[in-house]
Amino acid sequence: MLHEYLVINDCYVLRSRIGEDSYTEHWIATAHFSAIHFLLRFVKQNVCVESCIDKLRTEALRSYHVRGAVILDFIEIEIFENRVFVASEYHEERALLQVLESGKRWDYTTVCNAIITLAQGIHAFHELGILYGNLNAENVAVHRDGQNALILKIRKPVCLPCCRLCR
Repeated sequence: MLHEYLVINDCYVLRSRIGEDSYTEHWIATAHFSAIHFLLRFVKQNVCVESCIDKLRTEALRSYHVRGAVILDFIEIEIFENRVFVASEYHEERALLQVLESGKRWDYTTVCNAIITLAQGIHAFHELGILYGNLNAENVAVHRDGQNALILKIRKPVCLPCCRLCR
């Protein structure tokens, strides 16, 4: 059971659970040795069948090589208590779904720029022959930079067709 202050693989300390999507639980963590924040996404226990954990990790490692300004990078892919998790950079992003559900509305120019950003991100996956497969508002991270500009990044997928919710 994940909880605050739990030490993960002698590296991360869980600070707070900030949400979930269809496949993963999201936690803010700090490195055990510093105050730098990370986003840890743990595959939910009821989603991933034990027989697909190795395949899930292999596929996540394959997408590890997808790079781009509009891709939220993995720092590492690991297993903790038989649950695959990925660690990513964290800049107080929220899922696009949360932003839209909060009632936030954007002007036409912002929406067009968001569509271009998402297309660039999907293109980065396709260039490496990886089918993204599940682009939705849960898989897009949104935050503002220092100049208050809107930043969208596609989260690398953390689920496979062999997982229960993907079937």
